[in-house]
Amino acid sequence: MPPSGYAKPCCEPRGLAKMCTLQMSRNQEIANLLFDVAEGLQAAGERGFRVMAYGRAAQRIARMPEDVEVLCEMGHLRDIEGVGESIGAKVEEYLRSGMLGYLRQVRGEIPPPVKSLMAVKGIGAQRARIIWKALNVATLEELARAATAHRLCRIMAAMLRSGEVWHG
Repeated sequence: MPPSGYAKPCCEPRGLAKMCTLQMSRNQEIANLLFDVAEGLQAAGERGFRVMAYGRAAQRIARMPEDVEVLCEMGHLRDIEGVGESIGAKVEEYLRSGMLGYLRQVRGEIPPPVKSLMAVKGIGAQRARIIWKALNVATLEELARAATAHRLCRIMAAMLRSGEVWHG
């Protein structure tokens, strides 16, 4: 049962199941949005706290049984662990308008070569930035040449030896 003061359960079993299905979908939608912000920040070169904060908030919202939209309407959005003023304001903006200007802004800050590399399955934001910076690879054709010449393997091995992180 949800904590007191949050979402009220429906007495009708089918109504409760319907409510749970809807809120899981909406919560996941918001979580995906926050994950996109985190990935966009990372692709734009941001490191550390902000990237992790958006990722943690997304994970918490995705796992919540309560409907985030209802919590927002009740003024309890910032009661969610990891959702402070900044992230809370962005969730409210999205719930109110269906869009998030900050995500558009963050995506605009991603260098074009990083965007094109991220289109390859298995290459996320961090890996794309590393390939772009370390190997000066900006296009898919250059990526194919770097892979054929084993330059990708060499940079990955060098990073592993130095203790740097390599995950996308």
